[in-house]
Amino acid sequence: MKKTKDTASYIGVGMKRARYKCGITLDDAATMLRVSPAELHDYERGRLQMPLDVMEHVFIMGLRMMHNRLLEELYRRQRRIFRKLKELEEAQTEQQ
Repeated sequence: MKKTKDTASYIGVGMKRARYKCGITLDDAATMLRVSPAELHDYERGRLQMPLDVMEHVFIMGLRMMHNRLLEELYRRQRRIFRKLKELEEAQTEQQ
């Protein structure tokens, strides 16, 4: 396979790094992106330039993951607030 522009390599390396950080296997990522594992491997190595539709799927998946992490953090904060309110209510009840 012929090596494409350096841009493809930078995008591929970034994609692979992000995939590792998220703990997603090559096979799982390929399934999510609707490409073969061999194709995804070539994109990550910069051997093939990624088609626009695959880049769009990568971008959308990234946004969804960021959205899910934000929701998880908001849920954790809400739980801490409710616990603190419950503690305050119990302390107020004991004082009365």
